[in-house]
Amino acid sequence: MLGETYRERGDYDMEYVRMILRKLTGLGAKTAALTGVMIDGKNQGVAAYDSVHDTFTEYFAPHLPLSCHGTGDVFSATMFGALLRDKTLYDSIRIAADNTCSCIKATDGDSNHWYGVKFEACIPALVRMLD
Repeated sequence: MLGETYRERGDYDMEYVRMILRKLTGLGAKTAALTGVMIDGKNQGVAAYDSVHDTFTEYFAPHLPLSCHGTGDVFSATMFGALLRDKTLYDSIRIAADNTCSCIKATDGDSNHWYGVKFEACIPALVRMLD
């Protein structure tokens, strides 16, 4: 989309992430977010850029060594919902990241649940985060 070469974890820094975010907003969106950002090898998170206010924000949590289908959908729906509820960009990415991590943890260990994260079990906690 940007013509940039893909970089693996450990092969980029926050300066690179911020450059990508600026380029993404240069395509027309006022705000852009990148998930799966890992700088230190231990914590994984989200970096976002608000081009209107020229501000960056990041949120990191301990990396979960489990991959699940549907986490991008859960994250984006939660972030968008939080923004629609007038949460700040930081609060929106925090709520979305925490909810996504909760969904992954709820799914961990259930070999019969291979097709996506168990987001349904996490809805009550998400509602509380959005209040």
